[in-house]
Amino acid sequence: MTVSWSGAKEGDTVLDVCCGSGSLAFLLSEKVGINGKVFALDFSKEQLHVAASRQSKRSKTCYKNIE
Repeated sequence: MTVSWSGAKEGDTVLDVCCGSGSLAFLLSEKVGINGKVFALDFSKEQLHVAASRQSKRSKTCYKNIE
């Protein structure tokens, strides 16, 4: 529901603050598609490592638009 309520659409640039392990960032990435961009931020370096690890294991092209 959060992604739906965000109003994000194809081609948008979005920010996921306190992204944790990246779950919401992945969903947002699917919503904005390959022409969009997702910036994922977190104060915990360990959580960012978890998110990056999860990103490298996923195969959808849209997941490459997450920084």
